Amino acid sequence: MSLNKISNERAYVLGLLTGGGTIANATFVIVMPFDKWGTDPKTAAVISIDLLTKVRALFSKAYKIDIGHEIGNKGRWSLKPIGKPSIQPILDDLSLLALPKSGNLLDTAELATAKATLSGLKAEHFLAGIFDARASLTKSHRRFNDSAPIVSIEIPGSTMNFKFVMQLCNWLTDLGSVTDQILYNHPCQHATSDPAYSGWKKGFKIRFLAKSFIATHSFAMRAKATAASALANKQTTQEQTPCQGRPVLTNTVSIHKDIKCVDLPGEVRGKLFLHYHHICAALGCPHAPLANIRALMPNALNHISVFPKLSKGQYVEMQTKHSNLADTFFPAAPVAQSSSSCRSLIQTYPTTDYPDIGIALAYLLADTLNGKRHRGHAADILAAKKHKALTLRRIDGIAGAPLFIGNKGLNRGVLLSSPTSAVNSSALTTTVTIKGIDINVR
Repeated sequence: MSLNKISNERAYVLGLLTGGGTIANATFVIVMPFDKWGTDPKTAAVISIDLLTKVRALFSKAYKIDIGHEIGNKGRWSLKPIGKPSIQPILDDLSLLALPKSGNLLDTAELATAKATLSGLKAEHFLAGIFDARASLTKSHRRFNDSAPIVSIEIPGSTMNFKFVMQLCNWLTDLGSVTDQILYNHPCQHATSDPAYSGWKKGFKIRFLAKSFIATHSFAMRAKATAASALANKQTTQEQTPCQGRPVLTNTVSIHKDIKCVDLPGEVRGKLFLHYHHICAALGCPHAPLANIRALMPNALNHISVFPKLSKGQYVEMQTKHSNLADTFFPAAPVAQSSSSCRSLIQTYPTTDYPDIGIALAYLLADTLNGKRHRGHAADILAAKKHKALTLRRIDGIAGAPLFIGNKGLNRGVLLSSPTSAVNSSALTTTVTIKGIDINVR
C-alpha cells in the first residue's frame, strides 16, 4: 500500500490514535482527557454530538469501523470499536508512517516519517487528530492573566517521550505558529527547588497563545474549535518572539535525587537544564536559540544548588533534614538555634543570597495553604506578619550554608540554601561538569 492511500480521513484517525490510542488484542481504545472542560454539561453535549456524528463518520469513511464512546472519571472520554472489526488496515497505515502498532502509542511514537510524508490537508488532518486527543482548553491555562489565554497540548507523565514532544513542537513551528512555552517531564522543570520532591513526573505541555494556535492549526471537533476561538477573542497579549531569537532567562535549579532516573531518555538523563529551551537544544531542535543557551554556560554554576534551594514540609521533618545536612557536609561546625522575626530574616538573608526567602516565609506564615503553596500575595503576607517570631537554625561560622526556618505553631518548616555561596561553589566542583551546553551530574 502506498502513502497516497492515506486519505484525509485516515490521516485524522491515525493522528487521534497517536495522541490518545492504545492498541492490544487486535483492538484499540482512544482516551481523550477533557478534564473539567469536558464535564461542563453544555460542553459535554457538544462533545457527544461531535463523537456520534463527525468523528464516527471519519472512522467509518476511513476504515469502515463503527465506534462508540464512554465517559469515565475526571472527564476522560473513551472511543472503542463496536463489535470486532479488523484493524489490520490501521496497522498497515501506522507502519507506513513509522508509528508504533501496539501498546500506548505515545510512549514510543516518533513523527519524523509522518512529517516528511504528510503535507497539505493530510498533515492538517493528522495534526487535528492529535489536537483533538491532547489539547486542553481550560480557562485556567493562561500566562499571568486572562489577557493571555493558552491552548495547551498535554502529554501525560506516564510517558517519557521527549523526542515526540520536541518533534511535534518543531513541526508546528515549521507550519508558522509560535510556541509560548514548553514544560518537559523533567525534574529541572517540575522540581527546580526541592531535590527530594517525588511528584515531579507531571507530564509535558506545549503551550500556545490562542490566537497563534487558531491562526495556523485547527480541530476536527466543533466543541474544541469553538472553545479555542472563544479563548482567542479574549487575547490582548502580543505573541512572543519566535524561538530562535528569544532571550533566555535563567532558572536556578537544585540537583534532584532523580536526576539520573532510568526512565529519562539518554539525551536528558543525568543532566541539569537552566531553561526549557536548554532541553530543546539538547534534543536537537533546530528552532532552539542555541547561541543564547551557549551564552548561559560561563555563569551556569551560579544557577545550580547542590543543597535544597527551597524545601517545604512539617516542622520536625525539615528540622531533621537540616540536621542531616549539617552532619553530612559540615560535621565540625556547630548548629545554632535562635528566634528571629520575619522582617529580620528578610534583612539578614536577602534574595540576592537566598532567592526563595520570600516564598519560604510566605509558606510559613500564610493563614491557609493550597497544598504547599501560600494563598494570597506573598508581599501582603510578609507585611502583615513582619513581627512574627520564627525558629532559625543555622550552621555556625559557615556563610551561605543551608538554613532551617520553622513555624512550630503551624507545624511548618523549610530548608533554604544560597546558590551563589562559597560552600555551594565548593560542593559543585565535585558534583557537576560542563561540556558545551551539557551540564552533567557526576
